Amino acid sequence: MNEVSLNTIRKYIEFNAKENPQSDFVSCPHTNNKISNKQLKINLDKINFYLVNKKKQKKNSIICTLIENSLSSIQLMLGIMYSGMIQVPLNLVAGEEQLSYIVNHSESKIIFASSSNLDLAKKIVNKISSDIEIVEIDKNNFIEKIDNEFEIIKENTNYNDNALLMYTSGTTGKPKGVMLSHENILSGGKNVQISHELKSKDKALCVLPLYHINGLIVTVIGPLVSQSSLVICEKFSTTNFWKYISKFKCTWFSVVPTIISSLLNKYSYDEINSLDLSFVRFGRSASAALAPETHKNFEQKFKIKMIETLGLTESCAPILSNPLPPKKNKYGSSGIPYGNEVIIVDSKFKEISRNTVGQICVRGKNVMKGYYKNLEETKKSFYKDWFLTGDLG
Repeated sequence: MNEVSLNTIRKYIEFNAKENPQSDFVSCPHTNNKISNKQLKINLDKINFYLVNKKKQKKNSIICTLIENSLSSIQLMLGIMYSGMIQVPLNLVAGEEQLSYIVNHSESKIIFASSSNLDLAKKIVNKISSDIEIVEIDKNNFIEKIDNEFEIIKENTNYNDNALLMYTSGTTGKPKGVMLSHENILSGGKNVQISHELKSKDKALCVLPLYHINGLIVTVIGPLVSQSSLVICEKFSTTNFWKYISKFKCTWFSVVPTIISSLLNKYSYDEINSLDLSFVRFGRSASAALAPETHKNFEQKFKIKMIETLGLTESCAPILSNPLPPKKNKYGSSGIPYGNEVIIVDSKFKEISRNTVGQICVRGKNVMKGYYKNLEETKKSFYKDWFLTGDLG
């Protein structure tokens, strides 16, 4: 099967299960469980049957999830997309008002919530007039509790069908629902694969939440499209970060500048020297600018190359990345385009010369279809087929 025919989440899951059935896709340090590519396909077929026959969901049904990083959350997320439905990941720390707006705006009729988030789900639903079903699931063994009697349902999904509806933070107004297709999501994952030269032997440590685009695309879809694997952590822990990398022999990780600072402050040189980190190829930083001094201090202290990147929800994470060694890295820079085109324009949308500040614009298969039920904002966000990021570069 060639790259062109691998154009939906399901097709990649099926391909990996056929080509590398016994290879692990995801491991969980909290449960000491792991799921192979073969088992993942079986589990997602099971979820598909459950959603269609038990929960009466159908193609393009919009399904909200309110779950911390876990084996259940990653499989439910992929299972929704695998089934031709649309996942709406809810930010666990966004607050009741914002979450009730998102659920109401999305027009979803069902929320899957882990036991620890059940009360929050009830508060959200209480603020909405329409009937919404809440399904409580165990974060660790949701799949095991579904009836084992299931049939494989034939795929009815196209590359341009929506797979993910992810809402932006809404710091400057109401959150906007970013519509992302299977093609968008897989292209974002491929851009991660290309920029970081991921191979099947690579293993990512995922500590960022899957309800953000960074954690979801970079450390789940990146491994999926590169036929590699990941270790999923419920959340970042300074105490366990290097322990998990060492135990599972992770070759790379994705973090944000606050985590980098936390790691710098936590570990002494003696503690670092006691760790075996020889198999780590690189770390990557995104979501905010990484101060050059912090960047240099991390590399000096841990002897690990840190790759600074830039990405957006609307572009399925990365649009720019610094290259891996031996190519040149530039401190204080987000890097160069991989897998998409990037230009800098002035206020009249004319491309400007080097060393001139302007707005960053991106074009590519990873760029969103538009904002859900918001044609006005969608039109304002594009000039021809270029997405206007609003960021300066």
